[in-house]
Amino acid sequence: MEVCVAGGVVGSQAPRPTSKGRGFPSVLPGHVHPRRPHANRNRTEGWKTECSLPVVPVPVEASVRLVHGWFRDVLRNTCAHEWNRRNTTSPGLRSASQAEAQGAMDLRVVQMEPKHYVQMERLQKICYPTLGEWELMNRDHFQRHHETFPEGQHVAVDLRTGDVVGMSSGLFVHFDLDRPQHTFQDITDQLTFAGHDPLGEYYYGADISVHPEYRRKGLGSKLYNARKNVAVQCNKRGVIAGGLLPGYVRCKGQMDVRTYVDKVIQGELADPTLTFQLCNGFQVRGLLSQYLADSASDNWATLLYWENPGYEPSKAGRTKTAAHPAG
Repeated sequence: MEVCVAGGVVGSQAPRPTSKGRGFPSVLPGHVHPRRPHANRNRTEGWKTECSLPVVPVPVEASVRLVHGWFRDVLRNTCAHEWNRRNTTSPGLRSASQAEAQGAMDLRVVQMEPKHYVQMERLQKICYPTLGEWELMNRDHFQRHHETFPEGQHVAVDLRTGDVVGMSSGLFVHFDLDRPQHTFQDITDQLTFAGHDPLGEYYYGADISVHPEYRRKGLGSKLYNARKNVAVQCNKRGVIAGGLLPGYVRCKGQMDVRTYVDKVIQGELADPTLTFQLCNGFQVRGLLSQYLADSASDNWATLLYWENPGYEPSKAGRTKTAAHPAG
């Protein structure tokens, strides 16, 4: 492997001296070999016959300069080629790491706008293939959400194409953590967010999703951070959500859902959604039965909670507009 570092090539072997046409000659023409007089004779004679010029002995210092110049040219050409390869404008020749870094820079989380509704409806169908159709939000729902609570709705956009590749929606609610049982349809008022209360103590995360082709690029964390930012800016106690368990479908015949969740929390198993939520600072506060129609998790969901460390009870109840998300 070769790595170009400050104009040099590290990790590769320099060409070995040879007289077979690769690298540089073991004895330069006209230079006397100290240990092979017969080779010296043949070489100089051949050189004289081929060139028909008198042989002029080359001083050692000149030989060193010639070799040094050869190395300098090889290194210069090699590094120039490597620089061109890594900085070419052709996407096909760009290294995978550079393309991935550039792609991450072209993704941004912003507040939802009316122009996003249609793409958001399409994204719901792509991200939730195991949900009942009545559990999916459509453009009419998104319009209601935007009219009711625009600061709480976010989308992730690919700036190169303008496509919506992720989304997050939610509302402010009053919630009793000691009596947590509820359904998705009830808490969202049949997906309309009609029960949004600006004085509610919690931000309830109704939906968060990322297009499969854009996962593992940091978008999920950015969307969760946008939610947390709303809770912090508006001085809410924290963020509550019902989390799906897409990985449970692989373990249904081996264990019940409670055992599955416990093993994920302990790190013995990994769930595509719950493991990621735990890594983003959420805690599992319980299980919700018949939360929504999902064949993968047998209608179960986790009750997730993120506590706002900056919550000030003395300022609770004061409404404040959340700042726009960064990134």
